[in-house]
Amino acid sequence: LVARGEADHAAVVAHALSQFSKKFTHFVDNIHVLDELFELKFDQKSDSECDGVPFSKCGRCSRFLLLKKSSRGVPKLLCPTEDETYALPAGAVVTRFDGRTCPLCDFEVILCGFGGDISFPLCPRCFKSKPVPWPVNKQTGLSQKPPPFSCPHPVAHPIISQFVVCPCPECELAGELGAYLLTEPLPRGVKGKVRKTRKLHCARCELTLRLPKDVTECRPTRFKCASCFAFCVQVTYDTENTPLADGVTKHTACVSCDDLLQNESVLVKTPRRGTQQGSCGGRGRGRGDDGGGGGRGGHR
Repeated sequence: LVARGEADHAAVVAHALSQFSKKFTHFVDNIHVLDELFELKFDQKSDSECDGVPFSKCGRCSRFLLLKKSSRGVPKLLCPTEDETYALPAGAVVTRFDGRTCPLCDFEVILCGFGGDISFPLCPRCFKSKPVPWPVNKQTGLSQKPPPFSCPHPVAHPIISQFVVCPCPECELAGELGAYLLTEPLPRGVKGKVRKTRKLHCARCELTLRLPKDVTECRPTRFKCASCFAFCVQVTYDTENTPLADGVTKHTACVSCDDLLQNESVLVKTPRRGTQQGSCGGRGRGRGDDGGGGGRGGHR
């Protein structure tokens, strides 16, 4: 093209350099995938050392996946029937959830945490095959992969979208990049039994919204706030310390606009740290009317 005068020499050189630069960046960012592949396929541990424990159900054969560790201590799930291995997020602490399955592949959903008492739903199959793409930055045209120790799936994935409440107030281009505050998924047998502060946390950054200490449970709803269009949440207060009239314990409202929720809610940064080798285990803003009435856009 340059020889025939159909293209500018400098433009062609700049285009070629740009393409090679993008390829180099892509390989550097994804070299860990090759490392994980070799580790999963050529693990040198003996069979006795690799014996796993039944953990969650496979969506293809309906049998249990075995939770195992590679020679470097990285956790993974193995289906003996299908002879397929599913790598887990680096540094994650994985636990059982409540038995629900992924609507996309029918694999049992589990929880992965990164410290700070924060966990995210995880589908082993979708984490490997990635049927839902990560959002694309309109400015760069590149897929916005999650930072370390963040939500393992895009918020558009159905097992994540049901926990979405509102865009993160700290992240830039939160809606475009999928940075939303999520209600916390609680493992089986935990709801309402463990006395700890309930919270919402961002899918990408370390921001956490701690709810009032008397809230014992927080569930997402599909009701939208009339003012900010965030999804409302339904909170349950402790029966002995409920601030609601007549001893009512349940309250549905917007976390961004309801005074009752905002009075004692606090925005904090909660550091997330992965384990060195992975393991398994089982201030707020807002305005509104009278807090007991559901706030602006709230629903009883």
